[in-house]
Amino acid sequence: MKKALYASAALALLAGAAQAAPTQWTAASGGNDHWYEVIWARVNLTWEQANAAAMAMSFNGQNGYLASITSAGEQSFLDGVNNAFTTSSPSHGGTYVTAWIGGHDKNTEGSFEWTSGEAFSYTNWSSGEPNNYGGNEDYVQGWWSGNQWNDNGSGATLQKYVVEYNSPSQVPVPASLPLAAAGFGIMGWIGRRRKKA
Repeated sequence: MKKALYASAALALLAGAAQAAPTQWTAASGGNDHWYEVIWARVNLTWEQANAAAMAMSFNGQNGYLASITSAGEQSFLDGVNNAFTTSSPSHGGTYVTAWIGGHDKNTEGSFEWTSGEAFSYTNWSSGEPNNYGGNEDYVQGWWSGNQWNDNGSGATLQKYVVEYNSPSQVPVPASLPLAAAGFGIMGWIGRRRKKA
């Protein structure tokens, strides 16, 4: 199963995916400093295929994943990113807005979570959604009705998905490093004093 997903992801990448350059939602503007990228695969992908393709991507040394939208502010930011990408991609008529995001309830029906395993704390469902139509809608598509969400089935396919990358964290200086530097400094000072004596 995993081999098929990775093969599908590779096919999607080789199909000439169009994408907008990653855009950062900065902390200065109220964001989380994560980077987001809209991918138009130009082929139809299931949520699982889009998820595998997102995980195969990286930016600034960070692995990608289907976007988790955890606040109204993040939704608003991504509305702008997705809409800007759509209007800048006239080759598909400027109307193909809907895209896979990282939400699902495939583990427990009705308990939606992000690919990280984090339960939904914010939702943006369209009226009447999620409805588990046909008894098999486990995956979340964004921008289905305006900028709202819909649950969709495992056989459903879309050509767009949104990838999120965490912000690279600064590597902390080990606590022992300043102590070691101080120790070497003291040893050097003692060594110089002995030479003088």
